[in-house]
Order: sequence, then C-alpha cells, then structure tokens
Amino acid sequence: MKNKFRILISLLFLFFTTQSFSSPIQKINFIGLNNNSEESLLQIIPFQVGQELNDTSSNLIIESLFKTGLFADIIISKTQDNLNITLKENPTVRYFDFDLTSVDGFSAWLKNDKPHLDQDTLIELLETAQLAPGSIYNNRKLNDFLSVLESKYIESGYFNVTLDPTENLDSQNRVGIKLSISQGNRA
Repeated sequence: MKNKFRILISLLFLFFTTQSFSSPIQKINFIGLNNNSEESLLQIIPFQVGQELNDTSSNLIIESLFKTGLFADIIISKTQDNLNITLKENPTVRYFDFDLTSVDGFSAWLKNDKPHLDQDTLIELLETAQLAPGSIYNNRKLNDFLSVLESKYIESGYFNVTLDPTENLDSQNRVGIKLSISQGNRA
C-alpha cells in the first residue's frame, strides 16, 4: 500500500513539475506567407499571445487554418516563448484557358455539329466553381468543375466527351490551367 501511495505522490509531483516548466506564448510567427496577412490570420486562429500551447490548442489552430482553404500544409512548432506556424499556401489561378476541339469540315456541317458549350458559358461555370483568375486553387475545385462539365455534356447526349486539364505552376505559386475539351459525336 505504501508503494502505491509513493508512486501516486511521485506521479503527481512529476505532473506539477512539468506544468511549471510550460510558459505562455509571447509571440506568434507565421512562416511562408506570401498572399495573406498575419493580422487576418491572427483573427482566424483560436489562440492569442499569453496563452499556453497544448495539444488541444495546437489542433484547433490547424483545424481553423485548414477550414479557410488557403493552405495545403500547416506545421506548428514552439521555440522558447514563440509559436511558429509554418504554412504552405495553395496557389492562385493565374489563367484558365479552354481549347474546344470539335469535328470540323463538311461532315460537321451536315450533322449541324456545333460546340455544345460556348466560351461565355464555360467562363460562367468557371466563376461559379471559383476557379476564375485570382481565385485560390486546389485539386478538389478542379475535379468538381470537371464533374459539372462532364454532366452538362452527358445531359445533352455527348457521352464520349474528353476533358484533359494541363496545369502549369510558376515560381510565384500561381497556376495556369489549360483545359482541352473534345465533345465527340452526339448520341
């Protein structure tokens, strides 16, 4: 019984000793920011200077930053009294071009084969999908946009439509996208 009591006292002593070594955060540093301001991110995160960092608060910071959709990767570390948040920003859309290929020539004229979606309709759908130039880019947005386009073609009887996106990421973390669309023949 005395051994269990000594172990319990030792564990309590160890717990309170480690708690006394934790110190409140005096400064929050954001590393890797290019397109966002530190002030706006400080308003987003549920943590302030003067609080103590623990696993729960660290997870809440990461969750709140990922919910913005602005970041691809987030790493949190603590050095002395500083909280360092290393961020990898998602790229912005530099341009989005469409290459509409359809059957040309006399057979297309006979079949009255015209592009199903014109450039204006595609740009409207692009803005709805939040992929217009200047928007934040991620693969999920592109895949959702491609699904919408494919469903528009399938609804109109173009069952063998081919959508081929090409992405070019530049050194300033901006992505250019060229989408080749081959609608094929209508069923």
